[in-house]
Amino acid sequence: MEWDDTSLMIGAAIISEFYEHWQESGGDDLEYIITTSIVIRGISVYLKNSETSEQQINSILSELKEYAKKLWIDSCVDAADDDEPESEVRQESDYVFDYVFDNHEYPD
Repeated sequence: MEWDDTSLMIGAAIISEFYEHWQESGGDDLEYIITTSIVIRGISVYLKNSETSEQQINSILSELKEYAKKLWIDSCVDAADDDEPESEVRQESDYVFDYVFDNHEYPD
């Protein structure tokens, strides 16, 4: 992640603070992913009303999503049973994060 863009830095700081709060409060996974999606959508609205290029906007939003996803997937790996292969936990968690991020509900 490149940390030289103010919008990216602010977004990452918000996501980091929310992640810490979520971890400390024992929050719900669905809440973390949906709230992260809403925060990133809000940053998107701001950026689209600024003089930021579409390419840069997409890059910033992608980096923020990947940052939030990495935090969450790492927590899933930490919480997984010892007999679950890490690669499977990461793969399933990646799918769930993307689905919930886009649809604001768990996949069927």
